[in-house]
Amino acid sequence: MSQKPFHKIFILLGVLFFWGMSANAQTPNNIDSLLCKEWKLAATEEGGKRKPVKTEFKNFRMIFGFDHKLKYYDGEMIEVGVWSYDEKNHKIILVNEQSNVRDEINVVKLTETELVTSHKEKNKTIIVYRVPAN
Repeated sequence: MSQKPFHKIFILLGVLFFWGMSANAQTPNNIDSLLCKEWKLAATEEGGKRKPVKTEFKNFRMIFGFDHKLKYYDGEMIEVGVWSYDEKNHKIILVNEQSNVRDEINVVKLTETELVTSHKEKNKTIIVYRVPAN
C-alpha cells in the first residue's frame, strides 16, 4: 500500500489548520474593528463570583477610537487618553492625557459583542465584563 495518499492528506490538513489559525488571528486591524466602539459595564467577577454592575457604575463608559484616542466617561466627567494594544501579551495599554498615568489591562476575550478584561487590584484579580453601549 502506498503512503502517498496519506502523506497528501496530512499535508492538506496541515495547510488547512494553519490557514484557519491565521484567519482567526487578531491582527491590529482586527483588534481595531472589534475594540473601537463605546463599551458599558455588564458585570464584574472577583474570587470566582460574578456580580452585577453597582448602581454608581451603570453610566461608566469607555470609548475606543480608531485614531487610538480613548474617552472615559463616569456619568459626570470625561477623561481623555490614548490606547494601544500589545499583541504579544494580549494587553490594552491606556495612558491618561491629563495625568499621564499608564494602566494595562489583560484581554481575556474580545468579540463584536463582548470585551472581557482582567487586572490586579489590591492583590486580587478583578475580571470586568463589558458589552457595546449601543
